[in-house]
Amino acid sequence: MIVGNPRTGSTVLARALTQTGCMGRPEEYFWRWQEKEWASRFGLPAPDKANYAEYLRAALKHGTTPNGVFAAKVFWAHAEDLIRRTADIPHLTGLPGHQRFRRTFPNDLRAVFLRRNCLRAAVSLWRAEVSGTWRLSPGEKAPPPPPALDLWRVTLLHARMHAGETGWPHLLNSINVDYVTLHYDDVTTGLPRSVRRVADFVGVELADADVPVVPGLSRQADDETEQFVAEWRHETGGCPACADVSGG
Repeated sequence: MIVGNPRTGSTVLARALTQTGCMGRPEEYFWRWQEKEWASRFGLPAPDKANYAEYLRAALKHGTTPNGVFAAKVFWAHAEDLIRRTADIPHLTGLPGHQRFRRTFPNDLRAVFLRRNCLRAAVSLWRAEVSGTWRLSPGEKAPPPPPALDLWRVTLLHARMHAGETGWPHLLNSINVDYVTLHYDDVTTGLPRSVRRVADFVGVELADADVPVVPGLSRQADDETEQFVAEWRHETGGCPACADVSGG
């Protein structure tokens, strides 16, 4: 399971893992805004209380490669949705939320915790919201930056990023799920090494030909991102916690 926050390199890593053909198919199966689309692809109606268990089974099946490895991408808000949604599944009803989350997935679940400086991740997410451009293919031109910093929106997103940064280790530890930590720069500048690290962690052998060398998406952090970061720090006094997380 790839966990963390948006704008941490998760899509680059997820695509690379999928490309190996033996590391599961990590997608955002449990995000409220994507569940309906995935349900349609599974040939199911939009998931609700009555059929969410069926939707879960379909997602687990789709996310599993022929060698039996399942993968998904789960952000902090997704985890909240999943915990809420599983409350009405008969064999999970009555369990505490964190245990419902754990019981949803295979017994040998492991996690890859992606981290990035929360302020830069917040600025990146805000820019994607404004432009409507969530990813760039190699060679694709980036959209122009917003004309001015939306200090409130970035502040709100920054706070949510920190919730995921602190929440994921606590949740994973509480349900005894081992995890390995990767940073944004690990994925965007050292993708082959990161893919091999994940494969070793979950016990999958990869041939050299199975390891993607070039990311399928372009890094979007640029000088304008740094300018907005500097402006936010100047206006707010900065965030000491973000200084502890390098990259991107």
